[in-house]
Amino acid sequence: MNHLKKYTLWGILFVSVFGTLAHFIYEWSGKNPFLGLFFPVNESTWEHIKLLFFPMLVYLFYMQHKLKPWYPNMLHILFYGLLLGCALIPVLFYTYSGILGSTVIWIDIAIFYISVLISFFFIYQQICSKRRQFFSSSFKPKQAGPYLLVLLFTIAFFVFTFLPPDIGIFRSPV
Repeated sequence: MNHLKKYTLWGILFVSVFGTLAHFIYEWSGKNPFLGLFFPVNESTWEHIKLLFFPMLVYLFYMQHKLKPWYPNMLHILFYGLLLGCALIPVLFYTYSGILGSTVIWIDIAIFYISVLISFFFIYQQICSKRRQFFSSSFKPKQAGPYLLVLLFTIAFFVFTFLPPDIGIFRSPV
């Protein structure tokens, strides 16, 4: 099994397990405000994006470090995969719940795992299709977009955890 495939499969497992555990950490901590920055503080769709975002962000830095000898210029692709997963959660949730007119817990849970799988599949496919480009220059200005978006998402999670706007994605569906 090649290195990329191995780290992709381990990433799916890591994000799936730690994302699942992340759902409970804020409550288990006695509602520690610091942990609330990284783990969901309520049942809103916005907070549930954290289930994918932070475990995947941690793993992607690890993956970048481990695969650097073979793919030295891939972090922007990893970040695109992360952003794709973050977008899929609300898109899939609001699409199915809009069609059904209500939510179904097993579908909500499945959306998380589907988003993880699609994100890592996207990363794997993009890296495989652009292998030669990884050894060109180390960074190009056109690659700055995903870095900026990941930074903005991180800041938004921190700010909106305790100061959420009064719009639907930030409200608990209960």
